[in-house]
Amino acid sequence: MGVQRNYTVLVEIKDEPLRIIPLIENFEGIAKIIVLLDPEDSQTKEILIERSISFIIRPSNYCDLTQPQRTAWLLQQSPTRYVLISMASFHFPCKLLSLLEKIAREGKYDAIMHATRSWSHGKLVQEPWIRKRSSACYFFNREKISVDLARIHNEFPLHKNGNIYLAPPDSEYSIHVFRDDDMSLITLKMVRYAEREAKELLIKDPPVTLRILLSKTIKAFLLGYLRMGGFRSGIEGLIYHVNHAIQRYLVYSRLWELQRNKVYEENKIIHVAMRRKLIRIDRDLTNDI
Repeated sequence: MGVQRNYTVLVEIKDEPLRIIPLIENFEGIAKIIVLLDPEDSQTKEILIERSISFIIRPSNYCDLTQPQRTAWLLQQSPTRYVLISMASFHFPCKLLSLLEKIAREGKYDAIMHATRSWSHGKLVQEPWIRKRSSACYFFNREKISVDLARIHNEFPLHKNGNIYLAPPDSEYSIHVFRDDDMSLITLKMVRYAEREAKELLIKDPPVTLRILLSKTIKAFLLGYLRMGGFRSGIEGLIYHVNHAIQRYLVYSRLWELQRNKVYEENKIIHVAMRRKLIRIDRDLTNDI
């Protein structure tokens, strides 16, 4: 495309050597690419060295950081004001890339909100339908916009309002996300991300009740399956959005458990005293017999 590299693509990847190649080809010659790499991911490292792509080894304490701390650390690695945060499974059409380049070059907008389209088993399972509006933000001016990656899929995940460009909901201006075809990988990711998100929510969310647990799960399914048009994709769309609903259930059920454990730890002395009292009562009853 012959454009200047005036924004940086920060890529988080975890042992996905086959997925990183299309992403590199998507941005090669267009933007500067920096890959956040696991220390043991030797295959991806060889690919990056062969293609002269910059990479940073993930710090040993990275998983212990909160999501805002991880985001802040990641953004510090960018040499440019405008940043695009991507995963290895993302694809950016040419028109969207041209739009990103124009925004970074002119500097009129602080961020761009755009739609996402998800593919699974070679079939489109999620796209804007009932309300055709932008739904994600991965490209922004890091000096003016603060983004919490745990909320990046929400309608407006920006912490403060900025001068935001709303991209057309057309396919040419949307991110295309290619989901894992292997259900075993999807299951592992669901558990891993549910644990991570639950720990983040533990700090600020109210106690989980049965109503909250059910409403979050059902809402996740209905919003995706109906509003995002998953029902039009047949069994692929149904499976995809049921999995998404299960993921939300895992998050809030794990949050419930963490909250219960927190309360237990705070009242541990009381619980220990109760157990000791029960033991004494049990022994007295035994002696009476």
